[in-house]
Amino acid sequence: MLKVCDCVFYGLDSFGKKRQSWRVTQCYRKQTVQEFDELYPMDCDVLKDIIELDRLKSKYSRMEQGLPTNEFFRLIPCLPEEATHVGLTSICGAIAPIEECEFIEVVPWSQELIESTQEAAASRIKNDLRYYEWQWS
Repeated sequence: MLKVCDCVFYGLDSFGKKRQSWRVTQCYRKQTVQEFDELYPMDCDVLKDIIELDRLKSKYSRMEQGLPTNEFFRLIPCLPEEATHVGLTSICGAIAPIEECEFIEVVPWSQELIESTQEAAASRIKNDLRYYEWQWS
């Protein structure tokens, strides 16, 4: 289980020669459309139909382009125990599946700074989760 402030290896550097090291900045889990619909039930049938039609249009558009359409999901902030992906930072940023990351060490910061960084990441879990973008796997 990776936590915020852990250092990990993920992928290769921009030259493709060395393993790239990153710092974990956020933990994410997948949320499916069904989970979202259960959390935020909609009373208006017309609006439900419009949203479903938009999802189908997106799916068929992707199929025409030869892109994957096997799952429609989004990544939302979560606790480290629930995480399937982690947000990473180095020279740039990335989101990676946990199984592709290899733990190195915890960042060499003071315990207070580590705790405040972890608390800041945890506070993002409480934000309104309806506004994260949907994506295709």
